[in-house]
Amino acid sequence: MGWKATFREGALAGLIGAGVVALWFLVLDAVIGRLFFTPAALGSALFLGAQGPWEVQVTASTVVGYTFVHVAVFLAVGMVFTALAVQGERQASVLMALILLFVVTLTLSMGLMAIVASWVLVELTWWAISIGNLLAAAAMGFFIRHRHPVLGRRLREAEERGAAEEGTAGPDWRGPGPARPGQEPHVRPRGPSTPEGGEEV
Repeated sequence: MGWKATFREGALAGLIGAGVVALWFLVLDAVIGRLFFTPAALGSALFLGAQGPWEVQVTASTVVGYTFVHVAVFLAVGMVFTALAVQGERQASVLMALILLFVVTLTLSMGLMAIVASWVLVELTWWAISIGNLLAAAAMGFFIRHRHPVLGRRLREAEERGAAEEGTAGPDWRGPGPARPGQEPHVRPRGPSTPEGGEEV
C-alpha cells in the first residue's frame, strides 16, 4: 500500500472514530436535555478558559471550534493506526505497538481533559468518556481489520501462540507451519486445507 492510500485510509478511519464519539455524546446530551453541551464545554474550556459548567457557552464558535480539534486529533490517530496496521501485516512484532496505541488512545482523552480543565472530566463523567472512546476504538479497529485481512489472521495467530505458551491452546494447535516463498510462517491447524492456511498436501 502506497503512502497516498495509507493517508486516505487513515483519514477515513479517523473520521469514523470522530463520528462515533460525536454521535455518542450527541445522544447523551439529547437525553439529558442539554444539546451540544459536551463540545461546547470542551470548546469553552479550551478557547475561553472556562472554569466551570456555569461558564460554558453553547455557541457556534465553541461547538464548531472544538469539533475541528476533535476531528484533527482523530485524523492523526487514524493515520497512525493505519500505518501500524500496514506494518503489522509484514512484521508480527508491530502488532504489540498497535495494541498499545489502542490502549493509549482510550486514556489520552481523559488525561488531556484533566490537564485542560479537570471540571470537564467531572461534568462529563469518566464512564461516558470511556464508553465513547471504546466505541470509537472498536469502530476504527473493525474498519482497519476489514481492510487488512492479513492483520486479522496475524492477530488470531498471536492469540493462539499465546494460548499455546500458557498451555491453554486447543487440540488443533500445531505451531507455525513452514513459510512459503515470500511469506512469513503462519499457524496451521490440523485438518483439511483452508483458505487461511491448513495442512499442506
